[in-house]
Amino acid sequence: MNRFSETVEPLLNGLEQVFISVNGATFLLLAAPYVQMAQPPAGFAFIDRYYIASNHIYFVKKQLVTELQTAGFETLDCPYPYKHLAAAAGFGFPLRSTLIAHPKFGTRFAMEVLGVTGVFADEIDESVLRAHPPVHPFCEKCGKCIAVCPQKALSETGIEPTQCTRSRQEKCDFPTEQSSRNMGVNLWGCDLCQRVCPMNAKLPETPMTAEEQALFSFDALLAAFTAGKKGLEPYRDILGGNYLRPTKLLALLFRVLANSDRAGQYREAARPYLDHPDERLRSAAQTLWQKD
Repeated sequence: MNRFSETVEPLLNGLEQVFISVNGATFLLLAAPYVQMAQPPAGFAFIDRYYIASNHIYFVKKQLVTELQTAGFETLDCPYPYKHLAAAAGFGFPLRSTLIAHPKFGTRFAMEVLGVTGVFADEIDESVLRAHPPVHPFCEKCGKCIAVCPQKALSETGIEPTQCTRSRQEKCDFPTEQSSRNMGVNLWGCDLCQRVCPMNAKLPETPMTAEEQALFSFDALLAAFTAGKKGLEPYRDILGGNYLRPTKLLALLFRVLANSDRAGQYREAARPYLDHPDERLRSAAQTLWQKD
């Protein structure tokens, strides 16, 4: 075991990892697997568990960078697309949806990459990373993700990111009534393409935990999101930096409520925001207000 490995391995806490060197630098690829939540029952919103794994691995990476720099290593930002590194290292392979499928975890993992100056693992030629790796052959005969995508963001040629539900949530941009309805009760994340992907066919899904039920009920979300940043504190590890954006989150919640079978119960909650100066929140409030 080299000094680089000795420095990072005590901090990995069971994360899947692989090292690969290229052009005088070594990159550590990390995967944090997760078990997805089953579709929520009535009265609850869906928040993709991917984001909990993503936040966790983000902070692991930050700690690794600090420890490596303290140990005298020069850390580097990764200049290569993650999927190119993953394919070259045998860590995963790209799918038509642009997701990476891991041999053990399917697409159910969050990934981070960090680099250091120096060669501490098997080297590959940089030219391998310049070529776009082909999608898995299975994708050529499948098409399930294309068929299920509510926003029609996927096609035979790949993905149009701006159409994806996740992208629309990030921007809080729903230009048509249909695009807003297509979000369903997915407050943060969508996951439909991953639910039908054969790469995840043998992976489990589990019901909401008691903690998730307490946080993701419509009533709990409405109380928290209308209380401003203080009310959003319990969602810090779930929403990451977005927990500091109460206006955007409340706008998304109003669209979820409008899409639910309980829209009428929450119509009055929209009243104070019908003339809100933020167009995102005003539009979402008006959509909910129009529900019977």
